[in-house]
Amino acid sequence: MACISVKSFFIFIVLSLYLVNPTQAKIDSFQKHRISVYNKFPRNSKALVVRCQSNDDDLGVRAIYPDQGFDWSFRTNFAETTIFFCHVWWEAKQASFQVFNANWIKVYETYNYVVNIDGFYVQNDREPYFKKIGTW
Repeated sequence: MACISVKSFFIFIVLSLYLVNPTQAKIDSFQKHRISVYNKFPRNSKALVVRCQSNDDDLGVRAIYPDQGFDWSFRTNFAETTIFFCHVWWEAKQASFQVFNANWIKVYETYNYVVNIDGFYVQNDREPYFKKIGTW
């Protein structure tokens, strides 16, 4: 009979529980997620200034002109604690909001955010309509 170290046995148990219980593992760590942020202000408006980041990635400050957007894709970290948020400025207004959180009850592959005069909206890859999530 072969001897198994306690450490190896513990690692085996943890990995087995992770792989066999899909309800606990909401996110596939290898799945890519895609976030898009769009400026839906009137055409002659000033640019929307956006800075999006997580603890691991700072995407920098970007100027997004009306009817334009930017997007990025990523994988969650191994601990599945990835959180992205965006800070937005437009004229004298500013706000910030989370655009991805690995601990949300439902985590989708794609999130589309729209920023306009009356607030912020999100739509994911499973829902066809945009839902208002905040105001200036």
